[in-house]
Amino acid sequence: RNPEPRTLIIRATLWCADPEIHRQVGLNDAMSLTELHRVLSICFGFHGHGAGAPWSLTQAHAADIQAGATADTVQFLSRGGPKENTVPEWAEYIGHLNALPGRVNWAVLQNGVAVGRISYSETKPSDLWLEIGTMLLPAAQGTHVNPEAKLLLMTRAFEVLGANRVHFKVDARNERSRRAMLKLGAVEEGTLRKFQVNSSGFARDSVMFSVLKDEWPQVKAGLQARLT
Repeated sequence: RNPEPRTLIIRATLWCADPEIHRQVGLNDAMSLTELHRVLSICFGFHGHGAGAPWSLTQAHAADIQAGATADTVQFLSRGGPKENTVPEWAEYIGHLNALPGRVNWAVLQNGVAVGRISYSETKPSDLWLEIGTMLLPAAQGTHVNPEAKLLLMTRAFEVLGANRVHFKVDARNERSRRAMLKLGAVEEGTLRKFQVNSSGFARDSVMFSVLKDEWPQVKAGLQARLT
């Protein structure tokens, strides 16, 4: 394998793992999940280095995403996506995502170009769980990008934040994503019927998948094997 990280989000994660950076932002292994949650945006968002840090999803990534998006890109998004595939609409949508409480969004970059985003879309520190949501453009689908991004965020969830559970909600109509969840090693738990209503008024059925802390070593090994 090429020793160089293949996506910029990896560089960000390696930088976050630097003990000196952790010291500066007040992270340590003895912190509770709730305490870690308070500085999560600092660890990943690098607010002290400006909102334009390239691994934080910002409205500046709207042009890249618009250029690579298709109708299928937004079809299964739980929050409906932009109304039209234009740069202003994508910028507005990204701004909406970033304004949601407790949500942290990252751009997935290849060669400096945004090919999607991955998010801690919902977190509940008191119950030790979080949800991961992913949107990848067609050019990134079926490549190393999905397993690599999942490996990064799930490793931090289980091994740094101390989560007991990571889950994913998938539109029941999205067969590709449902197959990807099973390939990941996540357990299909059931369907939440008419669970989420998008901006068009459509009430989608959401299939719940999860990985528990005890299952993580096997899932992690599978992701690593896909990247070798």
